[in-house]
Amino acid sequence: MKDVPHPDDGVVRPVAVAIDVRHQGRHLLIKRANNVPAPGMWAPVTGRVEPGEALPLAAAREVAEEVGLIVEIGEERYRSLTTDGSYLLIWFDAFIAPDAPPATSAEDPGAALHGYPRLTLAQDEVADARWVTREEVEELSPMFEVQRAYYRTAAEQSAVTVTSAP
Repeated sequence: MKDVPHPDDGVVRPVAVAIDVRHQGRHLLIKRANNVPAPGMWAPVTGRVEPGEALPLAAAREVAEEVGLIVEIGEERYRSLTTDGSYLLIWFDAFIAPDAPPATSAEDPGAALHGYPRLTLAQDEVADARWVTREEVEELSPMFEVQRAYYRTAAEQSAVTVTSAP
């Protein structure tokens, strides 16, 4: 996808995807590793779109690379600027593919007990990952406000929303 202008200000910015991976009423959030931008921040899986790459393919690729899940990408849910205003962030729903292997008790007893899929974290990008409710998002810190705002409102809306960075 080419860079696109943001409707609020018309500035052309590169595009990144944010993926709201959902399973059993919970959202997958990752804690960013120390050697990537914004280390230690809790966030959805995010990533830059490669030149010529379709947005849904970029979203599926980022999830596979960062947490080892094969997902089905749903509809575009939300648009916002990154906190620093340098990227247009396009949010997508994603759902676990039916044949995703489950977590085992040895890997993650809690995840196995609740039927969550196996995660294989890319250690160079992801320090931790959690399946959380919308309410539990409020307890995770640090997190960018633009991302927290998505979980407060847009995660349950059906229309695409565009917001500016705070």
